Formats: sequence, C-alpha cells, structure tokens
Amino acid sequence: MRFAVHASQAMIAAVTACSSPPFHPEVSGRLTHELSPIEGALLRLSTGRGCDEALSEATTDADGEFVISGSGSRPTSSWGFGDRLYGYDLCMRRDDSWLVVWSYGGVGVPLPSIYFQCDVTAEPCH
Repeated sequence: MRFAVHASQAMIAAVTACSSPPFHPEVSGRLTHELSPIEGALLRLSTGRGCDEALSEATTDADGEFVISGSGSRPTSSWGFGDRLYGYDLCMRRDDSWLVVWSYGGVGVPLPSIYFQCDVTAEPCH
C-alpha cells in the first residue's frame, strides 16, 4: 500500500483542521449608569451560556466606550436544515461577580459587527 493512513493519523488531521478559533463578532458600544459613562469597567464577551466561557475581554474608556475585536472565521449558512444556533453575552465585572448586561443570539450566521448603547441602571439590554 503506497498511501496507507492509520486511523490515529486521520483523526489528528481531522481535529487539526477543525480546531480554528471560534467565531465571534466585533462588539462595540457605550455603557452608562444613570446616563453617566461607566469608566474602567471590565467586560467579557462569552458564548451565551453565562459569563464563565470568555471569548474576549475589554475595558471601557472615560466615555464608557469599548471595542471587543472579532475573532475566527465567520461561518456560512445553508439557509435550511442544519443552520447553527449562536449566542453571545456581554458581561460586566461588578464586585466579585459577573453581570450579564447584554445578550444576542439567533439562528444562521451572526452579524460581523455590532454596536449598541446600554444604560445598566435597569435590566440587561437586549
């Protein structure tokens, strides 16, 4: 056999080919509390299952603005059976815990970038 491939080699090749970083959109915006900018807030973009699985982090500036750069290859959609579900939470560090301040999700292909403004005085922004 000239081109014999062992099962373990095929599995390693398949895992390597599928291990690209997960896609997440660029998320930017402005956070306020009682309409005043929140400066220095630590933010975390997570997978939409709470705040533990961080995809990326950022800190708000003096105007409450932030940018979390996008990552990974944007998936394509088949527009039919098999479209993937996606979800993201933006979490803000408050005291010793994380608070979800914004959630975004759907079916198909996520937007490449998102901008929003949120006043965290009330419930999370959606």
